[in-house]
Amino acid sequence: PNYALAQHMRQWRAMLAYTEGYAVSAPMAPAARTASMLHVHTVATALDGFGYFRPLEAFEPDCVRACLAALLAVELSTPMPALPSPFHLFTRHGFHGGFWRFPYSSDS
Repeated sequence: PNYALAQHMRQWRAMLAYTEGYAVSAPMAPAARTASMLHVHTVATALDGFGYFRPLEAFEPDCVRACLAALLAVELSTPMPALPSPFHLFTRHGFHGGFWRFPYSSDS
Protein backbone atom coordinates (compact mmCIF):
# COMPACT_ATOMS: atom_id res chain seq x y z
CA PRO A 1 0.00 0.00 0.00
CA ASN A 2 2.88 2.44 0.62
CA TYR A 3 4.13 2.10 -2.97
CA ALA A 4 0.65 2.61 -4.42
CA LEU A 5 0.08 5.67 -2.23
CA ALA A 6 3.45 7.12 -3.21
CA GLN A 7 2.64 6.68 -6.92
CA HIS A 8 -0.76 8.32 -6.54
CA MET A 9 0.74 11.22 -4.63
CA ARG A 10 3.32 11.69 -7.40
CA GLN A 11 0.57 11.72 -10.02
CA TRP A 12 -1.62 14.11 -8.04
CA ARG A 13 1.30 16.49 -7.59
CA ALA A 14 2.11 16.37 -11.31
CA MET A 15 -1.50 17.11 -12.25
CA LEU A 16 -1.68 19.96 -9.73
CA ALA A 17 1.56 21.48 -11.05
CA TYR A 18 0.28 21.20 -14.63
CA THR A 19 -3.00 22.94 -13.77
CA GLU A 20 -0.97 25.71 -12.11
CA GLY A 21 0.94 26.28 -15.36
CA TYR A 22 4.25 24.53 -14.64
CA ALA A 23 6.07 22.39 -17.19
CA VAL A 24 5.63 18.78 -16.12
CA SER A 25 7.27 15.59 -17.33
CA ALA A 26 5.59 12.44 -16.00
CA PRO A 27 5.49 9.76 -18.73
CA MET A 28 4.52 6.17 -18.11
CA ALA A 29 7.63 4.00 -17.66
CA PRO A 30 7.88 0.35 -18.71
CA ALA A 31 8.62 -2.68 -16.60
CA ALA A 32 12.35 -2.80 -15.95
CA ARG A 33 14.60 -5.49 -14.52
CA THR A 34 15.72 -3.42 -11.54
CA ALA A 35 16.97 -5.01 -8.33
CA SER A 36 13.78 -4.02 -6.49
CA MET A 37 11.63 -5.71 -9.16
CA LEU A 38 13.74 -8.87 -9.35
CA HIS A 39 13.78 -9.16 -5.55
CA VAL A 40 10.16 -10.36 -5.57
CA HIS A 41 10.08 -13.90 -7.04
CA THR A 42 6.61 -13.54 -8.58
CA VAL A 43 7.51 -10.28 -10.31
CA ALA A 44 10.83 -11.69 -11.55
CA THR A 45 9.01 -14.69 -13.02
CA ALA A 46 6.48 -12.41 -14.72
CA LEU A 47 9.25 -10.27 -16.22
CA ASP A 48 10.94 -13.41 -17.54
CA GLY A 49 7.67 -14.46 -19.18
CA PHE A 50 7.01 -11.19 -20.99
CA GLY A 51 8.85 -12.44 -24.07
CA TYR A 52 6.18 -15.10 -24.59
CA PHE A 53 3.40 -12.51 -24.80
CA ARG A 54 4.12 -10.12 -27.64
CA PRO A 55 4.22 -7.07 -27.58
CA LEU A 56 5.21 -7.08 -23.89
CA GLU A 57 8.83 -6.44 -23.11
CA ALA A 58 10.79 -6.06 -19.88
CA PHE A 59 13.67 -3.64 -20.30
CA GLU A 60 17.10 -3.42 -18.75
CA PRO A 61 17.44 -0.45 -16.38
CA ASP A 62 20.09 1.29 -18.51
CA CYS A 63 17.77 1.27 -21.54
CA VAL A 64 14.86 2.69 -19.53
CA ARG A 65 17.12 5.31 -17.94
CA ALA A 66 18.39 6.52 -21.32
CA CYS A 67 14.93 6.63 -22.92
CA LEU A 68 13.31 8.45 -20.01
CA ALA A 69 16.19 10.96 -19.90
CA ALA A 70 15.60 11.67 -23.61
CA LEU A 71 11.86 12.09 -22.98
CA LEU A 72 12.60 14.46 -20.10
CA ALA A 73 14.83 16.58 -22.34
CA VAL A 74 12.16 16.72 -25.06
CA GLU A 75 9.31 17.50 -22.69
CA LEU A 76 11.15 20.25 -20.84
CA SER A 77 12.58 21.88 -23.99
CA THR A 78 9.29 22.17 -25.87
CA PRO A 79 6.26 24.24 -24.90
CA MET A 80 3.71 22.35 -22.86
CA PRO A 81 0.67 21.69 -25.04
CA ALA A 82 -2.89 22.16 -23.87
CA LEU A 83 -4.00 18.68 -22.86
CA PRO A 84 -7.60 17.44 -22.92
CA SER A 85 -7.16 16.30 -19.32
CA PRO A 86 -4.34 16.40 -16.75
CA PHE A 87 -4.33 12.60 -16.95
CA HIS A 88 -2.78 12.94 -20.42
CA LEU A 89 0.47 13.94 -18.69
CA PHE A 90 1.10 10.24 -18.16
CA THR A 91 0.17 9.06 -21.64
CA ARG A 92 1.36 11.71 -24.11
CA HIS A 93 4.92 10.33 -24.25
CA GLY A 94 4.30 7.06 -22.46
CA PHE A 95 7.01 4.38 -22.75
CA HIS A 96 4.70 1.52 -21.85
CA GLY A 97 6.63 -1.59 -22.90
CA GLY A 98 3.70 -2.96 -24.91
CA PHE A 99 1.02 -2.93 -22.22
CA TRP A 100 -1.18 -0.47 -24.10
CA ARG A 101 -1.20 -2.73 -27.19
CA PHE A 102 -1.54 -6.02 -25.29
CA PRO A 103 -4.80 -7.76 -26.33
CA TYR A 104 -5.50 -9.39 -22.94
CA SER A 105 -6.38 -8.09 -19.52
CA SER A 106 -4.55 -9.33 -16.46
CA ASP A 107 -7.62 -11.24 -15.30
CA SER A 108 -8.39 -12.98 -18.60
